[in-house]
Amino acid sequence: MPRAPIQAQILVGLFAVLAIAYGASIMRLDNNSTDPRHALPGQLILVRSHVPLYYATSSDPWVVAPIAAGSSAATQAYFVALKPGHATLRAFYSACTHCLLAAWHLEVTVWPSG
Repeated sequence: MPRAPIQAQILVGLFAVLAIAYGASIMRLDNNSTDPRHALPGQLILVRSHVPLYYATSSDPWVVAPIAAGSSAATQAYFVALKPGHATLRAFYSACTHCLLAAWHLEVTVWPSG
């Protein structure tokens, strides 16, 4: 059986490594996740919900920043870890701008952190 050229083998190998690294760099959570988490700078944090999320916020957007995903009332919220520190992520299930009660929250520590 003939073998693929070495360049093709290298390309396939690099693609496999990138695919694995990309999948590992995403922290996947749902609205039932409550345990504190640890992230690395540059890591994407995805929060999936069974009900629409109207707002997603971070207590320290300089440490973990929310990423606007487009429409309001989405079932996913995105954040990105920026620098070492601590932040509380919150999601709200109501469009009420006066309601301050978060329906979901989670502590995230971005490493390395003191």
